[in-house]
Amino acid sequence: MQKDQPWEYVDKTVTRNYRTCRRIGRGFYGVVWEIERKSRIDPKTFALKKILYAFRESSDAQRTYREIAYLSKFGHHDNILALREVVAAPGDRHIYIVTDLMESDLQKAMRCQALKEVHRPLISYQVLRALKFIHSAGVMHRDVKPSNILLNSDCQAVLCDFGWARASPEIFPSDVEVPTTDYAATRWYRSPEMLLGARCYTTAVDLWAFACTVGELHLGRPLIPGTSTIDMLQKIEETFGKPLKHDADAMGTLYGKLLFEVCPPGPPYKELGGLFCASGDEELLDFLKLLLQYNPQKRMLAWEGLAHPYLGQFHNPDDEPEYGEGLMLRLADNQRFATTRYRDQLYADYAGIEAARQRLRREGRPFDEEELSESTHLVPV
Repeated sequence: MQKDQPWEYVDKTVTRNYRTCRRIGRGFYGVVWEIERKSRIDPKTFALKKILYAFRESSDAQRTYREIAYLSKFGHHDNILALREVVAAPGDRHIYIVTDLMESDLQKAMRCQALKEVHRPLISYQVLRALKFIHSAGVMHRDVKPSNILLNSDCQAVLCDFGWARASPEIFPSDVEVPTTDYAATRWYRSPEMLLGARCYTTAVDLWAFACTVGELHLGRPLIPGTSTIDMLQKIEETFGKPLKHDADAMGTLYGKLLFEVCPPGPPYKELGGLFCASGDEELLDFLKLLLQYNPQKRMLAWEGLAHPYLGQFHNPDDEPEYGEGLMLRLADNQRFATTRYRDQLYADYAGIEAARQRLRREGRPFDEEELSESTHLVPV
């Protein structure tokens, strides 16, 4: 008999091909299981994420569409979670994604003190390598944090959870308005421009969040653990001082200009170096300072960071690929579509549901057929 709560069971559309092993975890938007393919020849294990109430309203449907679409585009990169299969649930309420199985995430590894000194720059390098790839496509992840960095026993790191990802305003024509929300990202990893409510920010927000993650990786605790937006801004000001006027202006937020104009620029009260005095790592400090800049345009770019001495032992310019072009999803990020459109596009492009393809045909909408699209395919199982 099927249980009442959707996070307690896996539908038959999945269990006909996979055997459920154990539940790994549960979050606000979904629940994850370890599953095994029903095959005597190759009973390989995967992770199964059930995205709960994926099409409850337009914002949920858009987030679901982004997660699946971006993973399908980027999942062939070594440091981005590989999407293997998309399976619809009965009733069109939930949707399942099958991905590679990773053994832990960075947050759990830090909590268990399972990482050695050499692991820290190695993990940092791999995450920045992933960011270089998605940023070269003009895409912001917008939720870089330890729990979204998955690890295996070989210390391979992959970036996951692309539900908040979206195309950066940088790749849209200059005459197209592309507002961005300041609510994306977890508070401790939000950049100053996000905290101050900027209506238009860029891939630089990921670099701030990445630096906060690297700092936490070395400290064993959050770098800027503010209890509110105001507390976050106060802690940032204590650590980095007050910004110069042109740096405050570059954040592109009226609230920031007003906030910093009443107080003249000044030195930090608690310098960043004081947090890392025990390690005495000047390369790490320089790395963090180049990323943790008020001015988004002054933050070190991902490709520049890969060549920094802090990551120098891992840097290989011949094995740090770029996406190759700006990436626009079929349902563009600067528009909001109806819930049914997101659902049908997902079903047609990634779940291979013929009924959805027929609905799109009747509406004159394109989907992922060879003659219509060069959309990337899922990574073969």
